[in-house]
Amino acid sequence: MQVGICDGYIISFRQTEELTVDGKDYEDMLEMEGLLAKGDTMKPFLTSRNYEAYMANRYIVLPLQVAHIEQAKLHPENIQTKIKDNKSDWILVEYTLDLKFTDENDREFKSIPLSGDITFLQDQGEWRIQDDTYNMKPFTEIINNSL
Repeated sequence: MQVGICDGYIISFRQTEELTVDGKDYEDMLEMEGLLAKGDTMKPFLTSRNYEAYMANRYIVLPLQVAHIEQAKLHPENIQTKIKDNKSDWILVEYTLDLKFTDENDREFKSIPLSGDITFLQDQGEWRIQDDTYNMKPFTEIINNSL
C-alpha cells in the first residue's frame, strides 16, 4: 500500500482507523480477539517494530476503554497536519484533531482536542509509521475518573 504523506492522507486514515469506535459491543472489542482484529487493521501502516510496541503497550485499548466508559461512539474530525522535519528516509509530522463523542443517535456530547507527532520511515519502499506520540492525558483522565 503506497500512500502520499504530504497531503496528510495516511495520518487521516490511520487516526480515523485508530480513534473511531462505533459503539458496538465494547466488551467484545476489549477481548483479545477483538484487540487482535483492531491491530490487524493498523498493521499495514506501522513498521514491524512499532506494531509490536503498539500491541504490547496496549495503546489500542485507550480509545476503546474511553468509548466504553462514556457509552459513546468516537470519531476524529478536523485533522490538521504539518511537516516538522524530514530527510530522505524519514518524515516527522505534527498533527492536531478533535475527537468527537456522539450518542447512539449520533448527537455530539463531547469533544476533546488531541495533538501529536508521527514519525514515518521508508520501509520496504513504503512509508510506514515508526512512532506516534500524542497527548493521552484526556484519555487517562476519563479512565481514572471512572474508577
